[in-house]
Amino acid sequence: MEASTLIDPRVVEACTTVVPVVAHGPLEHGTFETREDGRAVTRCRLYRNLECGEHQGTHEALKPYQKSGRFRIPFTVWIDPEGNQLFRKDGWRRPEEFLLDIRTALEKVPGPHRTREEFAALVKPLDEGREALSSRRYAEAAAKFEEAARPDAPEMIRRAAEEGLKEIRTTGEAIVAAAKGALKGGRNRQARPALDLAARQFPSLECGKEALELIRKLPFPLRTLRFVLEESAEDRRILWIRGDGACFLQVVAQKGGELGLQERRIGFLLGADGWDELAKLIETHKFFDIRTPHPAGLGKGIQASLRVELWTGVSGNVSKDAGKPHPDLDAICDWLTARAKAVAEGTPTFEGPHDPAWLPDGFTR
Repeated sequence: MEASTLIDPRVVEACTTVVPVVAHGPLEHGTFETREDGRAVTRCRLYRNLECGEHQGTHEALKPYQKSGRFRIPFTVWIDPEGNQLFRKDGWRRPEEFLLDIRTALEKVPGPHRTREEFAALVKPLDEGREALSSRRYAEAAAKFEEAARPDAPEMIRRAAEEGLKEIRTTGEAIVAAAKGALKGGRNRQARPALDLAARQFPSLECGKEALELIRKLPFPLRTLRFVLEESAEDRRILWIRGDGACFLQVVAQKGGELGLQERRIGFLLGADGWDELAKLIETHKFFDIRTPHPAGLGKGIQASLRVELWTGVSGNVSKDAGKPHPDLDAICDWLTARAKAVAEGTPTFEGPHDPAWLPDGFTR
């Protein structure tokens, strides 16, 4: 049928309203090598857009729908979205017969009928949510699962999305419970990263809201810090510090023989002593009361800029003029500069052309 009925233009068009799959046992029909999207792949010689493992896997999945004993092949099984068999046809089907089978199957399935493209659009956020969840991007995953659980989505998609949201809630609640245990034991340093993670990744859930209230009560509830040091027109260092202690240094410079600016990114953690030193500097030098004549950001005559945001909503953005001392701001900038220089020669997580749009996870422009 794959060489006759299934390639008939009328059948191809009608199949946009169903999901056709092929089930073929592990018979030897060979493979061939080709390239798809720039990568080498192995494909089946009989079903040239599939791997043999795919049609063999479908063959195994369809065993509950196969008759016992002797039966004619090929046969087609028509199944509803819940996995219930609607009917079965044994033997070869002409195009006209197959078109009738499609219409009969659709008539037996209640509710709205969607094309393959429409169904793919509904299932896309579910797939994206699962990928984000596997990468521990919980906030993104929750947003995608909520999108997938829309009222007009098929029940199977809504149910899978709700399971994903349930997993996210369970994870968030466990993180907050561990943080509360650390707080109860007076271990604020251990609680801070967990609370920062929960407040950042679960903002729409109750556990995330609870984490936000708890982290706001901690000393120096830092959310983000961004320090930019302009050493020359072609030499810039950008230091990012996140509320969980994760730090990122972006070293931008002109390398000999290279066209355009190049950059190196180094990741590291700010230890407990470093955290205490930074908190003391911000408090002692009254950073949030500092006012400079320029808005934050680099420009002509600007040597450095510093932006600090707390989980309480308090924030400050200042710039430092080249050659103009500012005792309070200088003390903070000198400490950050020393930190940046101390890790600048570390092993980079990325090295290549400068990307001015790059941001570490958890930061915004």
